Amino acid sequence: MIMLQLFLLLFSFNLQICLGDNEKTEGKMDTNYMNQQAYKSLFAAKRREHIETAEKILHLNDYAKQYKMVEILGETIFPAMKDSKEKLEKANYIPQSSPFPTDKNMQEALGVVLESIPFFGDVLLRLPDITKDVYKRHKKDWVPLFKWGMEFCQNSTFLFTGHHSTQLYLMSQEIGLIPEDPEYENPFRKSSEDPDIKIKLKTKSKKFKKGPKLRTRNEL
Repeated sequence: MIMLQLFLLLFSFNLQICLGDNEKTEGKMDTNYMNQQAYKSLFAAKRREHIETAEKILHLNDYAKQYKMVEILGETIFPAMKDSKEKLEKANYIPQSSPFPTDKNMQEALGVVLESIPFFGDVLLRLPDITKDVYKRHKKDWVPLFKWGMEFCQNSTFLFTGHHSTQLYLMSQEIGLIPEDPEYENPFRKSSEDPDIKIKLKTKSKKFKKGPKLRTRNEL
C-alpha cells in the first residue's frame, strides 16, 4: 500500500512537471504566433508604402532622375540585407522551420530581408531596363545577395503566398534567375513592339535619355 501511494505521488508530481512544460511550450508558441501575425499586418502596410514609392519613381518621367533613384535604392537595400543575412545566419534562423523570432533585433533583421526583396521587385517590374542596368553594374556584390534573398523569401511561406509569391515568380523571370515561361509577360511593361516606348540605356559617361511613360497597373 505504501509503495502504491509513493508511486501515485511520484506520478502526480511528474505529471505536473510535464503539464507545466507543455504550458510553457504552448505559451512560447502562442507568443511566436502572435508576433508573426502582428508582423504580417505590418508587412502589408509596408508593401503599400513600397508600391506607392515605386509608382512615384515611375511617374518622375525623367530618365536621369529615375536612374539615380533606383541606384540609391539598391545602394541602401543591399548593404542592409548583407548585415541582416549575417545576423540571421549567426542565429541559425531557417525560414522553413524556425519559429518567428521574439527578439527585437532578430525581428528587425528578418524584416529587412522580407521587405527589401519585394520592394526591389516593385521597382524592377516597373522600371525593368533601368533596374537591370544598375543591377548588372553592381553584380559582384548584389547578385549573390539577391539570389539568397529571393530563396529566403520563397521559403518564408507564412508570408509569401498568393500575389506575394506571384511577384517573386515574375521577378525571377524578369531578372533572369530562372528561364522565362513561354507565356511570361511583365504586367508593368508596355509592349516592346511599340517603337515609341523603347529605351536606349546609357552609361554614366553619356547623357541620360528621357525614359518612357509606362502604364500604371494594379498591384500584383
